[in-house]
Amino acid sequence: MPGNNWKLNKSISAWLFIFIPAALYPLFLGRFPAVGDLRDVYIPLELFFQSGQLSGFLPAWNSSIAWGFPVIASAQIGFFYPLLLALRWLPISIYLPAILILHLLLAGFGAYRLFRVSGISAPGALIGALVFSLGGFFTLHLTHLNIFMAAAYLPWQLLFLNKLAVSPSRRPLYLALAILSLGLPLLVGQIQIPLLMMLFSIIYFIFQCQSRRLGFTSTFRLTAILLITAILLGAAQLLPTYELASLSSRANPDTFDVQRANQYSYPLYHLPATLFPFFYGNDHTYWGKRLQIEYGFYFGTIPFLLLLASAWLWFRARPPLSRPHKFWLAVLVTSFLLALGNLSPFRLIGLEPSLWYFSAPARW
Repeated sequence: MPGNNWKLNKSISAWLFIFIPAALYPLFLGRFPAVGDLRDVYIPLELFFQSGQLSGFLPAWNSSIAWGFPVIASAQIGFFYPLLLALRWLPISIYLPAILILHLLLAGFGAYRLFRVSGISAPGALIGALVFSLGGFFTLHLTHLNIFMAAAYLPWQLLFLNKLAVSPSRRPLYLALAILSLGLPLLVGQIQIPLLMMLFSIIYFIFQCQSRRLGFTSTFRLTAILLITAILLGAAQLLPTYELASLSSRANPDTFDVQRANQYSYPLYHLPATLFPFFYGNDHTYWGKRLQIEYGFYFGTIPFLLLLASAWLWFRARPPLSRPHKFWLAVLVTSFLLALGNLSPFRLIGLEPSLWYFSAPARW
């Protein structure tokens, strides 16, 4: 049976290597989505980093930006990300498209493995992986390539942390893999996304440890090791970014208030776009709330119909909700309420998670 399951997983997951590159077919025709921040900020900085790396010096300071700027500390791009360090020896016209393909495959295959470990059937895991990797968050954050790259590690974080909690005999292996999956996104840039991912993944790990009755001492020790070593792994990016962030206007309560922090709250009238991505048009025809990229989460009509069918079957049988089901339902509700920003009921109890540096509530 294990052999048959492995063959089934291999044959079904192989479709990811067909569907995901097919969705990115413009890249193979020489077209690249260089719009917004990707065009105006990311590519110029990446060209500067590539030039410095090929010339053999650390490109920490760019004198061409304003009166000089510490670009290596910028949240827009991570100089030290290992995959970029390796690919910068190639022409940028080759390695940037490769970055897109590799990270979507990373996201899709990681999601597939996570869903299979969670007990979902192979066809269901394939659909879930495609919805995750080709859904609204990744598609619209192409203009934020660092967010795009960091988010691809989320399913791997959850997968390895799950394995760490349930597989005592292979704990050193999964501890090392979990540390890598938590630490590498810190080197990508856009620090708030990797930090939020780390926060959620640690909550998930603690939940798994409690479900397996691992014990408070073991859970605390493993959590401390994970956090400390992952942060040390990302220190090359975290330390300069932390120093630069202290000079940010968001660090000053006189210039960064609640209204500004919640300017990218998710508007409820955008809910039709969860099924119809172009309900509010696109680019120059877009008539929804600005900015479009911050409000474009969707999972498609077919997954929604499958969700309705699954809910109907559940209501007919009315089985009790398992602990994992309750956990993910709580994650769904909490994330959506946090995304509302201005309308979030959390503000009624004085909790303002979008204040401070994490000021785009819709990304929840």
